[in-house]
This record gives sequence, structure tokens and C-alpha cells, in this order.
Amino acid sequence: TLDDKIEFERPGKLRGTAISEYFSTKQGPFENVDQITSEVEGVKHALAFEETTLELYRGIRAKLGPSEPLDLLVGMEEGHVKRLSGALSTLETMNKLSGASS
Repeated sequence: TLDDKIEFERPGKLRGTAISEYFSTKQGPFENVDQITSEVEGVKHALAFEETTLELYRGIRAKLGPSEPLDLLVGMEEGHVKRLSGALSTLETMNKLSGASS
């Protein structure tokens, strides 16, 4: 029936819209990613994205309760945040020492 066809097509259209909005450089986690001009800006952007992802997983875990897969995801994201924070600190220190601006 027509209703079945509409229901079948709608998830794909919604998914396509969601994907295009998610990867948009005008909004969402990739906002202004096309305007990054330095390593420091790039790492700051990546760090903000990872911190947001970490909060998402923590929120899911708070809602559903602890579980091995969620705990693993949270731990992985915490590692990403820690490594990116360290990289950012290193880049900023190197830029200060060389007199470069971020």
C-alpha cells in the first residue's frame, strides 16, 4: 500500500537528512571545521567533539546503568580527551616558544 511505501521510505530520508545535518560545516559538531587554519584550532575542535561524545556516553550510562560495553566506550572517550588535551598543551607550548600564534 501507499502507507507502507511511505513508512519504508521515510527512515531513509530522515537518515539522509540527519547525516547531512550532522556533517554540516554550518551547524553541529563539524561547525566551522572548514575554517580551521592551524593545528591548535584543529585539536581544539577535535577536543570539543570528543568531550561532547564523552558526555553522550556518560548520559546513556547514567540512564541505563553501568554495563561493560558502555564502561568501555566511556573509558575510550576519556582516553581520547586525555590524549588530545596533552597534544593541545604541547602544541600551545611549542607555539609560545617559537613565537607563533594559535
